Formats: sequence, C-alpha cells, structure tokens
Amino acid sequence: MTASPISPGPLAESVITPSDTEHPPVGKSFIFAFAFAYAGFWIACLTPGTVSLALKVQALVGSEDAASTLSAVVGVGVLLPLLLMPVVGRLSDRTTARMGMRRPYLLAGAAGVVALGAVMGLAPNVPVLLAAFALYSVAANLIGTPLLAVIADRVPVRQRGLVSGLVGLTLPLAVIGGTFIVQAVAADTLLMFLLPPLIAAVSVLVFIALVRVMDSARAWQEASTAALRTANSRLRDVSR
Repeated sequence: MTASPISPGPLAESVITPSDTEHPPVGKSFIFAFAFAYAGFWIACLTPGTVSLALKVQALVGSEDAASTLSAVVGVGVLLPLLLMPVVGRLSDRTTARMGMRRPYLLAGAAGVVALGAVMGLAPNVPVLLAAFALYSVAANLIGTPLLAVIADRVPVRQRGLVSGLVGLTLPLAVIGGTFIVQAVAADTLLMFLLPPLIAAVSVLVFIALVRVMDSARAWQEASTAALRTANSRLRDVSR
C-alpha cells in the first residue's frame, strides 16, 4: 500500500515558491543607477567620519585634544540616526505623496547633506561642527534607508541577489573613492566636506530621474495595451 502524496495548499505554495508577478524585471540601466546612488550614499556617509572630520577637528582644537573631541563628535553623529531612522523608515512606508513613498526622503536627504556639508566645512568651533555632523548623519540616512527599501519595492525576487551583491561592492569602492577625493582637495576644507555630498546628491537625482522615465514609459505602455484591448473588444462586438 503506497501513501498518496500530500498536496500543499495555496498558502503553502505561496510560502514555498516566491512569486515575481508583482515586480517586472529591472534592466541594466536601473541596476547601474541604483548602484551609483548607493555608492554616492556611502561616499557621503563615510568620508566625513573616516577622513575629513579628523582634519577639521585637529585644525579647530589642536593635536592634544583632537582624539577626545573627534570621539565626541562622531559618537553623537552615530547616535542620532540610530534613534531617528526607525521612525523615518515607518514614515516612508506610509507616505502617500504624489511623487511616491521614497522620493521625498531621497530629495530631502540629498539637499540636507549638501547644505550641512557646507556648514561643517565652514564651522568656526566644535559645537557647530558637532551639531552639523549629527544632522548631516540623519540627512545621509534619509538617502540610505529609502534606497534600501527600493530593493523590496521594485526588484523581483530572482534579481535581488544580483542587486544586493552590487550594492555590497559599492561600500569598499566608496571608501577608496572618498579617500582619493579628500586627498585631491585637502588644501580646501570647504571642498573636502562639500564634494562627497555633492556626489551623493547627483547620484540620487540621476536615479530618481531614471526611475521617473521608467515609470512614465511603463504607464504609457500599460495605457496603450489597455486601449488596444478595448479597441479589439469593440471590433469583436461589432463583427458579431
């Protein structure tokens, strides 16, 4: 006597077999623009903390107090995003603006890092530098948190490994690129703090523009398909 195979129910099938029907495949241009935006985020996020801040703090307080002052500045800059980003993430998921869930935060983050980067470069004392870096870290994470959510929003399951792998490669590349940027403009403190966030802002704008074009093309294609189906249906009705 052989046991009959047990067929999984609809719920089991939905859990076992991931479905890509909700997300169409993303193309090379999307993947490149997304990786570029993430690299820009890492450059803006890591370069001040690893290179620029140390040089700025030393110029403000001298070599003797530089280590303790830098620890305080970086500590506050890391703590504030940890407290605020979960709230920002929930707000982003529930945003219903006409421009989308993620774009308002990406644009706010891009504008924020540029403005606060300039403030850090021109900061006359440590309190101003500390406050600016703390807010700068929040603005940088306004870019990073929505970008991470884009993978779940738009990338089908079968492509997420590729996209996530490329995103992982952007981190070491951003560290190297940020170091070279600081070395190239080390004589100008303002540029040292301003170039990394400018790169991030440009990369975010490129990504947003590309996604908008893709959305417009998809909407036009869907509208054309719907119109053709309607026309074919009416032709069939007339022929009857």
